[in-house]
Amino acid sequence: LLECLLYLVPRGWWGEDVSPASVFEAIDEESATILLDEADYMGSDRQMQRLINSTHSRTGSVKRKGRRYSTWAPVAIALNGHLHNTTESRAIIIRLERKLKDVAVKKAREPNPGDEKNPFNVLSPDYASVVRRSLTTMAQVARFA
Repeated sequence: LLECLLYLVPRGWWGEDVSPASVFEAIDEESATILLDEADYMGSDRQMQRLINSTHSRTGSVKRKGRRYSTWAPVAIALNGHLHNTTESRAIIIRLERKLKDVAVKKAREPNPGDEKNPFNVLSPDYASVVRRSLTTMAQVARFA
C-alpha cells in the first residue's frame, strides 16, 4: 500500500528505521509526504512519537540547534501492531490482512504509462500524475490558507 502511495503523493519520502532528524528535515526542506515502513520501532521511540504527533498541525515544529523546523505534513505509517494512542486518535486506520494460502492474486507492477494492463493505469495512462498534481495543488492552497 505504501508503494502505491509513493507514486500518488506529492514529493513522497520513503523511510525505514529513520531518525526523527531525517524526518523533520525532509518535511521542512522538501515539503515531503512522509511514508514510514516497518515503523514498529516507534512504540519505544518517544522522540519519533512526539514528532509524528506534531505533523497534524500547521503550527507543528521542532527546534534544534537554534533553528525551528516545520513538521506539518501528511504521513502514512505501516507497522505491525498499533500506533501510540495520541497518534492513532488522529489517524485513518487501514488494517491489512495476510492473504490466505489458497487465494490467488496478481502481483502489482511498477507504473508504466504504455502498459494498459498495469493496475496503476486502470483509470487513465497518466492517473498517478493527475492525482499527484491535484494533491500538490491542495497542499499549496492549504499552506497559504
